[in-house]
Amino acid sequence: FNIRLEELQVLDIKFLHACAKPTIAVLYQDTKDARHIKTYEISLKDKDFNEGPWAQNDVEGGSSLIIPVPAPLGGAILVGETVIVYLNKHGESAELPGGGAMIIKAIATKAANIMAAGSVDADGSRYLLSDSSGVM
Repeated sequence: FNIRLEELQVLDIKFLHACAKPTIAVLYQDTKDARHIKTYEISLKDKDFNEGPWAQNDVEGGSSLIIPVPAPLGGAILVGETVIVYLNKHGESAELPGGGAMIIKAIATKAANIMAAGSVDADGSRYLLSDSSGVM
């Protein structure tokens, strides 16, 4: 495989769970310093990327970490400096690439530079986060 992303400033990239095809989530920054998250399905037959099941433009400017959520929930948690967001696709809709409507749940937090994350439960329902000074 020799695949190139169109995004130039990739901040984080992770494989997602609970997807029919191998799927990656890419957190990137554009030339105007806005941050976005986008998914790509990997076509093993064509050895290329296809548009993924969901994308979200203009996420928090301090977003820096993607946490893939295992099945049965699926999707991803996007960790920013002042907000933590759960993103996933649900159902069928013409609004999104591949159909489906976005599920977005956001929680505001105190400003922190989250550096590490670990799953507490196997189903991905709870996570332990740690910032750059070791506070959990």
